Amino acid sequence: MDDVSSNKVNMIGSTLSFCKNNLTPTAGIMAFNGIRIQGEDKLVLIRALALVGEGGTKGTTSNTLELRGVVERLTYKCGNGVAAWAYSVGKLELEAANSHNKSDIERMKKEVMVSVGTQVHTDALANVLLAAPYGYTSTDVNDLGVALGLYEAKIQSPQEMKATINSSKTEMKRMIGDLIETIFVKQMDRMVNTLIDSQKVFYKAYATVRGINDLGGHHGKIGGTTVDINDSALDGVVFTAVKHDTTTVIGTETSADGGKFSEKDMLPQNLDLTWVLAGFHTVTKLNVHLGPGKSLRYHITMLPIVP
Repeated sequence: MDDVSSNKVNMIGSTLSFCKNNLTPTAGIMAFNGIRIQGEDKLVLIRALALVGEGGTKGTTSNTLELRGVVERLTYKCGNGVAAWAYSVGKLELEAANSHNKSDIERMKKEVMVSVGTQVHTDALANVLLAAPYGYTSTDVNDLGVALGLYEAKIQSPQEMKATINSSKTEMKRMIGDLIETIFVKQMDRMVNTLIDSQKVFYKAYATVRGINDLGGHHGKIGGTTVDINDSALDGVVFTAVKHDTTTVIGTETSADGGKFSEKDMLPQNLDLTWVLAGFHTVTKLNVHLGPGKSLRYHITMLPIVP
């Protein structure tokens, strides 16, 4: 998982855990807990997708129980939505095919669970425009499909697993963005905003947790190494980033531990960069663009000043 995605996943996990461990402040908001649980289910899928994307079935076996729980909940939710709609329009065979008791689902063997879940997924997808108002969404259907795929992944052939690995990386990033936008920005953040006066401590703590590790999607990083003409590490080189065509210092750091330097969490902008060390010519790079979530790395060679 790249740094940007990792930062976002860490933020998601921290926020959901904070809310789960502090239920009292949001107890009066009836929808909050259910939305949080939806986020937790999505996080299970994101983490599984990340592990599969790293190259094997380890990710799907290490959290099989969590994945099974997601498959069960989404199968039950989508199945009941389809069944309710099917009954209302007289489609009794479709109703029967999607009417599953929660306890029966929980007792199903893996192969049966996959078969039932796949059937529910197929029916829910085919009828989503008409049946969704009866209790499920197109996002639920998509998530059920992802969960089923991951749940089955450990018994796939190497060729099928390769395809899963390739697709999982794309799906993981899509799902991260979807969770942040639909669970946090559109719902949880707004519900917490209603507590600004009544639950000030919780409100401020939530805002802090939402900010932790969420820098990858917006801030950038500049780092690298400083060496002399023999490519030997140079410690003590002062790296400074200044807003382009100004004297406003955005960040500064001194190279150490083998010439390494890293100034993180810088807002996207154009910068003028300098590396300074007594006895060496200053290295300058002007009008460097640092994009959102981007990392720039430099291997800087400092030339000695000859008397």
